[in-house]
Amino acid sequence: MSKIVAVMGSANNKGNTAAAVDAILDGAMGLSTNVIRYHNLGKLSAVKACDFGDLSARGIAAVPDSDIRSILEDISSADAVLFATPLHFRFPTPQFTMILDCLSCFLSEGKSALAGKKAIVLVTCEKVDTYSNGALDCLVDAIESLGMCVVSKMIFSTHGGQQQFIENRTAMEKAVKVGAKFSKTFDVEPDSEIILLG
Repeated sequence: MSKIVAVMGSANNKGNTAAAVDAILDGAMGLSTNVIRYHNLGKLSAVKACDFGDLSARGIAAVPDSDIRSILEDISSADAVLFATPLHFRFPTPQFTMILDCLSCFLSEGKSALAGKKAIVLVTCEKVDTYSNGALDCLVDAIESLGMCVVSKMIFSTHGGQQQFIENRTAMEKAVKVGAKFSKTFDVEPDSEIILLG
């Protein structure tokens, strides 16, 4: 049994990012007894900024008492984390960026409490180009700097609004496969290439 946490940076529960996350989580559930926690960052209430110096000294206790603290507690106890965000104006959503910022609470004296946890990083965008690839690479680098093992890097493109994830059977099947692989409790060989979902 694995505990899988999904962190989605979109307020649109019916959008492409949500549909891709749902497909990955469907694959992760399969016939298993995995426990899944799903956090939609679009539902966050007022959030206060985190002070990096205080975070590295006190960990999660330094995070202002807000919706973010429960997300960080779930990430701390997870075996695997799915990070997903749409790209708006070539960048992750502000809520998603804030979560990344607060993940620094897991760093102390050069060590990370997240070391060895598996991760998937998914971005959705209008088109796959150097900007979307660059944004994905930056997110992967940030997550790997926390000692996490990114097992899959994924991009779904709407091709300028011409396709929706929910209507793309191939994209759905790829996402479910990645989720099934992600849910394994044993070591998983990371994908060497970006998985293009559409």
